[in-house]
Amino acid sequence: MTHNSNFDNIPSLGVGQILARSFSIYFDNFLAILTLCMIPALLSTAPIAMLQTGTSTDGDIISGFSVLLSVIGNFLAIGMVVQLTYDKFSGRHNTLGAYFSNAFRVLIKLVLFGILVSILAGIGTVFLVLPGLYIAAMFYVVSPVILMEPGVSPLARSLALTKSYRWPLVGLMIVVFIISIISTSVISGGLNVLFVSTAGPSIFLMTVSQTLANAIFYGFGGVVAALVYARLRELKEGLGIEDMANVFE
Repeated sequence: MTHNSNFDNIPSLGVGQILARSFSIYFDNFLAILTLCMIPALLSTAPIAMLQTGTSTDGDIISGFSVLLSVIGNFLAIGMVVQLTYDKFSGRHNTLGAYFSNAFRVLIKLVLFGILVSILAGIGTVFLVLPGLYIAAMFYVVSPVILMEPGVSPLARSLALTKSYRWPLVGLMIVVFIISIISTSVISGGLNVLFVSTAGPSIFLMTVSQTLANAIFYGFGGVVAALVYARLRELKEGLGIEDMANVFE
């Protein structure tokens, strides 16, 4: 007896290939990506620095504000890095200011949907971790959709694109999270040790190291999101990644 499943005919997302291409793009354009992500990364670290310096003494408010700014910074960074990623594949050359300008035009939309997705994923995580991750996978390409397809509903479009690929996306998110945590911890820890040994304890230097670590985390996540979106459109609509950059012409 032969068992037929709808999943048998579904092409693979290609998580391994996405990761390999992400590393290649990321390291080939490391300085440009890091520069793009520094301002968004600073959004999440500045409130904590205020708390440490005594500028503000309300820890709960500052911590909550930091989380909110972290979400905003993350989605702004993704918006910029997505454009850079597609440009590199298409051979286009653009300025960092152009990437910022394009992302800034849809900043409110990026922030609002970023906060909404974070809340939905957070609610799922409260009950169990996997439901939260699954919800995050459902809306994984919301940011690229906002940039690339401004006339459609980001949530509905992301739901349609990620259908049949959400569990592979959950696995991808776990791998990206582990890679990012290890790399940012090593970099932030190493810089902190270096700063303390050379200049003594300094809140300013600690903030710089944490901002760099966050920028690295945001940048890599942005590249992965761009490639996932392109891969899903390739699988479902036959578009190549080189076609993505034409949106900004």
